[in-house]
Amino acid sequence: RVAKEALSQMTICPVSLQILSARSQVVEGIKYDINLTYAPDFSKVHKLVVVSQPWKEDPYKVLSYT
Repeated sequence: RVAKEALSQMTICPVSLQILSARSQVVEGIKYDINLTYAPDFSKVHKLVVVSQPWKEDPYKVLSYT
């Protein structure tokens, strides 16, 4: 869910999403480091770093996306 919400904030709405690896760390919220691919080019791996702060109006903040 975190990956889909973060990607949609960047107007990237993949039909199919594959999480390759993920880890979380508690900071001022939860920081997620996610490696993923999505259709149509599943061969390209993207790295997404997101902080989730559910008490805020915008609960997901994308720190980086490559």
